[in-house]
Amino acid sequence: MQQKHFASETIAKYSRILNQFGNRGINTSSITDFLRENLNKYEPATLRSQRNTLASYSKFLKIHSTIEWESISKLIPQVQKRFFPTVSYEELQKLKATQTKTKSQTNERNKLILNFLFYTGLRVSELINIRHSDYQNEVLRILGKGNKVRYILLPEFLTKHFNPHLRTYLFLTKNGKKLTKGQIRRNIKRKARQAGIKKNISPHTFRRSLATNRLQ
Repeated sequence: MQQKHFASETIAKYSRILNQFGNRGINTSSITDFLRENLNKYEPATLRSQRNTLASYSKFLKIHSTIEWESISKLIPQVQKRFFPTVSYEELQKLKATQTKTKSQTNERNKLILNFLFYTGLRVSELINIRHSDYQNEVLRILGKGNKVRYILLPEFLTKHFNPHLRTYLFLTKNGKKLTKGQIRRNIKRKARQAGIKKNISPHTFRRSLATNRLQ
């Protein structure tokens, strides 16, 4: 998985599931027993992740075709469709209007973070790793999930914040260090609470909102 540049979080999740499975031996019977043991412990989505992990591992072991995956899949309840909250333009303005910090410079930085999330749909892990030097030739270079590089166009009002002479991260703490994912998540939740927005908003909510907002 590392050779294929899977995300570290995905590798960690697969490892946890394989550790739970233990030394049972990968076959139809052992996988069936494992999932049955977990039916009352986990949500269908988690059970599906467990099934997919074991399927991936069986391919690595070159025994995938010897296992009855169709019957195994029937054990897992259907995953109900979930409706995720989105962030509208009006809610974006409310979030930006909240002042959660005492320093005006920090509040301006946090407004810029919200704009980047809203107008680009970046993952928070991608956002915190943006450097000034990543913006060249009118496109922003992003190192995304699985170490895949992609290029995105930015609205003009965002491009003016890049300084081609700097090699530092775009978003820094007051001490000049790179922001963490946790810091951004906590600040967004604090802003939502202060703005009176009842939705459960996280950085990933903006990513889910992008298609809806683009269509509008």
